[in-house]
Amino acid sequence: MSRPFRRLGRGGRCGEPSADGRLGAAVHISKGKEDEQVLVAHVGDSWWHETIRLYCAQSNATALIAACLTGNPPSISALTLASECQQEALEIQPTVRAQLDAMLDQCMEDAEPERWRLVAEVLLTRRVREMILLSETVYRDTSLVTCAEYQVFLDEQRAQGTFCQPDHWEAELFPQTQDELLC
Repeated sequence: MSRPFRRLGRGGRCGEPSADGRLGAAVHISKGKEDEQVLVAHVGDSWWHETIRLYCAQSNATALIAACLTGNPPSISALTLASECQQEALEIQPTVRAQLDAMLDQCMEDAEPERWRLVAEVLLTRRVREMILLSETVYRDTSLVTCAEYQVFLDEQRAQGTFCQPDHWEAELFPQTQDELLC
């Protein structure tokens, strides 16, 4: 492991930065491309995701987003990180940005429920992080729920024996439309 990480303080794991040290790690790494590979190697470890996002906010996120897209299919965690890095990135090569956008779009339009479910779960994960706390038990969402996200909810409810499917749906899956928000 790179020397700067050992100097940053005690973290959740031996030799890794503390929560306060993550910003310092991201700043240090943004100054040297060789250290970027440390983050690339940790895209699958959620403990490093905050540091990775901080790095992307002040540097070129291309290599990290590309690393997130390597699985077949990429995990929910990896796609979520790629999506968050894309939102926060200072810079991304257009080809990698297009690859991520195409993967998300393709999965949302796929006839296979597993693929669009993956993207819906990525969107739901991001949605939960972006909710605004109004009181101890009440949150406010900042955007509309997509059909795919609602389908994930319906599937979870159906697995528990509760059926909440809208009456106008002719099948168990949301109707494929031009607009993913019109269910």
